[in-house]
Amino acid sequence: MPRTTTARTDAIATAARLFHHQGYHGTGLAQVLAESGAPKGSFYFHFPGGKEQLAVEAVNASSSTVEALITNAGERARDAPDVVRRAGRAIARWLEESDFEEGCAVATLASEAAGTSPALREACENAYTRWRHLFAEALRQHGVATAAARELATVIVAAIEGATLIARTERRPDALNTVTSMLEAQVHANTPSPNTTAAPQHSSTAPTPSR
Repeated sequence: MPRTTTARTDAIATAARLFHHQGYHGTGLAQVLAESGAPKGSFYFHFPGGKEQLAVEAVNASSSTVEALITNAGERARDAPDVVRRAGRAIARWLEESDFEEGCAVATLASEAAGTSPALREACENAYTRWRHLFAEALRQHGVATAAARELATVIVAAIEGATLIARTERRPDALNTVTSMLEAQVHANTPSPNTTAAPQHSSTAPTPSR
């Protein structure tokens, strides 16, 4: 049987951590290789696109962690506001357990390098799109209308991203907790009461075909 290696996944995990802490331009491949223990000779076999490809893979890996968090919140939530509550609390725990050191590399790379790397910009855009889609689907599953769910998902992602940055800067979760509570209230306002049947909506325009 061929020998298995974790060199690729180790390099991606290390790169995601370093990019998050130091940024794209502040992180060199030599440091990634040294801290991950990945053999230098195999690096370009795994990442023929070099540092840019490694950053794209780091974005995808970081995004997957957040996607799992959102999915779990949606599956365990009792109602639509609880989706936001669970996601916000999970992120707050994540920050507190790491003493506000850990986080997601997507925001760092999006703000620093996405403007100069089309591939990295696309990876960051796709990450944010997936997060919004997962939040929208979770809210829709708990009774929020499709259009409202999509709009709320964008607000949720943008607000939590900003609050996470403030929480890491202040090294306390206050901003994230406040934003989570405000988002819960906004989602609640857009959630029909279980005892209320929504009136049919009429439009003068033809309905958009479903995809």
